[in-house]
Amino acid sequence: MFFFIPITLIFGCSIGDYFMQKYYKDNYKPVELQKCNMIEYPDKYTISGVPCISYENAYCASAAMQMVLAQKNIKISIDSINWLMGFTYSFYYGGNINYVLPYSDPEMGYVNASFFSDIKRKYLVTSDSIIFVSNIKSQLSLNIPIRVALNSATLYNKKGFNPHSILLIGYTKDSVCYYETGGKNRYLLNHHGEKVDWNRFLQSVKNNSNSFRYPWLYNMMVFEIDGQGKSDKSKEIWINIGNLLIGRTYGPTGTGAKGMKQLIEYITKNELSVKNWDRLISALRLGIYTRSDNSNFIKRNFKEDKFQRVSNLLNKSSELYKDAIIAAERKDKNDFIKKLNEISEIENNAGELLIKTSP
Repeated sequence: MFFFIPITLIFGCSIGDYFMQKYYKDNYKPVELQKCNMIEYPDKYTISGVPCISYENAYCASAAMQMVLAQKNIKISIDSINWLMGFTYSFYYGGNINYVLPYSDPEMGYVNASFFSDIKRKYLVTSDSIIFVSNIKSQLSLNIPIRVALNSATLYNKKGFNPHSILLIGYTKDSVCYYETGGKNRYLLNHHGEKVDWNRFLQSVKNNSNSFRYPWLYNMMVFEIDGQGKSDKSKEIWINIGNLLIGRTYGPTGTGAKGMKQLIEYITKNELSVKNWDRLISALRLGIYTRSDNSNFIKRNFKEDKFQRVSNLLNKSSELYKDAIIAAERKDKNDFIKKLNEISEIENNAGELLIKTSP
């Protein structure tokens, strides 16, 4: 249903910016933040009752939602959230080796989850740091945790770009308090969280926005439960996942199995440097556990034959990701391309199976 298309990374800052910003505005449904009255919140505040949940695997966006739901006494596994969001079932190719990931846009995963369930997201944006900070303090003082997308390299005072999600739970005059969503598997109650000074926090959010060329500098997301319940959306969820597995192409960029075919074409036509191979190995490692985790989730929870077949296909894809990495470590280009072709075919078949046989 929804796809990640960083057109600006390919076409530059004119035509690319126009289409990319249109994509963000049309699909993210941003709401402009308004100035808060400073008397609306205390000088410092920390939310209690939110468990700190993080994962060694790169499920930061899902973990942030899982923590918010746990605060609302809704217990749901990370695999279920990944299924609802859909982004861990796909693949992204951005036109060259630097933009390869075995999943699609997590931001659109939140949109999916909101559409398929009674979890309602509000994506709030501004380019004014004062308005941003005042709204963070206002929301947190109302016991509303906040998911923020940022560059974790800047957050931890390192070089580079690593898009990441964290959950804000408190603040003081000098710093903001947050729960880290990555690094290691943990479930902690009454955790004090990490702290970072406001300036570095703001710069990390701004750097992330600039890297993706958002039409705004600062973002925050809060969640509500509408309480009305949803009719069974499992058919739509499976069709969405099927489409994410199959993917689409957008000029030199693409998603899903079709995006992987574009990567194969690029590799076939171009020589790869040691740095290129290292980048591919690092990115494709995520494909091993995302496919394995999704396969196991489906196998446990959906016993119909068609879903068991999809589970087996995703498990095979996970094994092929391992084989592809071995080929990449040997710099065996022909074998590497062969493995990627097999992954593309298998995931395309899984997607078609889901669409054709969705309940």
